[in-house]
Amino acid sequence: MIAAALPRTPTTPRRVRDYVSWSAINTYLQCALRYKFRYVDQLPEEFMNASLLFGQAIHAALEAYYRQLLTSGTPLGLEGLLTAYDGQWSAVELAQVRFGVQDDLASLRALAVRMLTTFLTHELAAPTGRSSALKKNGVPR
Repeated sequence: MIAAALPRTPTTPRRVRDYVSWSAINTYLQCALRYKFRYVDQLPEEFMNASLLFGQAIHAALEAYYRQLLTSGTPLGLEGLLTAYDGQWSAVELAQVRFGVQDDLASLRALAVRMLTTFLTHELAAPTGRSSALKKNGVPR
C-alpha cells in the first residue's frame, strides 16, 4: 500500500502537522509501521481509494455551492454542483484509483447525482440567517 521509499530532495519539504487526526490515531492503533510510513516518513501511497476520492469530490461540490451562495446570494444548480464534482475527479490519474467491486467512475457519478439532487431539496441547501464567515465586502474568509 505504501510505495517504496525514495530519497528526499530539498525541493520536497515535509509537511508539519500540528494536530493529530482520528485517522492518524486509528492508523497507529492498527499498525505502527504503517503510521510511520504515512505520517512520519510521508511516503506516497501506491494507489488511491475511490471512496476517499468520491468523498472529496462531494465535498468540493458542496463547498462550491456554499461559496457561490455566500458571494452572490444565488445557489448553484445541479449542473454547477456536478461541474465541481467532475473537476475534482479530472485532477486524478484514474490508473492509480482502486475502485470497489461494484464501483466504477460512472456508478459513482450516478450516486453523486442522486446525493446532490437530494441535497438541493433539503433545508440545508437554503440556510436562513446571516453568515459570520463574511468580511465587510461580502467575500468569505
